[in-house]
Amino acid sequence: MRVIAGTAGGLKLKAPGGLATRPTSDRVREALFAILGPTVEAANFLDLFAGSGAVGIEALSRGASRAVFVERSRYTQEIILENLLKTSLGARAQLLRLPAERAIVVLAKAREEFQLVFLDPPYNKALVPKMMELAVGSNLIANGGLVIAETLSKEELPASVGPLNLYRRAEYGQTALNFYKNEDV
Repeated sequence: MRVIAGTAGGLKLKAPGGLATRPTSDRVREALFAILGPTVEAANFLDLFAGSGAVGIEALSRGASRAVFVERSRYTQEIILENLLKTSLGARAQLLRLPAERAIVVLAKAREEFQLVFLDPPYNKALVPKMMELAVGSNLIANGGLVIAETLSKEELPASVGPLNLYRRAEYGQTALNFYKNEDV
């Protein structure tokens, strides 16, 4: 696993061992950021269920102004910190050592707002709609902001969650990226 492009492009990242996490593959990350294009530049990026931190680190490498990583596993948190140190991107990063639901509450109290939110929760647990509802209800997603949910290809998601409307779905083998736009006017 490596950073694909940007200031840290080509650097190898550490990934957690075992079956508890499944890092987003280089192929899927490359496709994700090709689709996002310049929207990443200067964006506030939220990486919920961050795992190794590879997606948020890729966003920082490509010019995101800031990334918040949410991960509750102590072991995986250490990997995120190692990866941020290795890529020299830690100055623009914040790690919340909390469950995703609690992190959303903390970020809402701080009046945080994100242009890009990446959700990669454990598969087949119906967490994506729940997390989107919490994020919308907490006003974490900027008007016009995007939520990208990584799921299994066979997993069905709703066409909308509040003001979030699904506008694109891309499949890569068993993985799907689901793009929602906040159209709250």
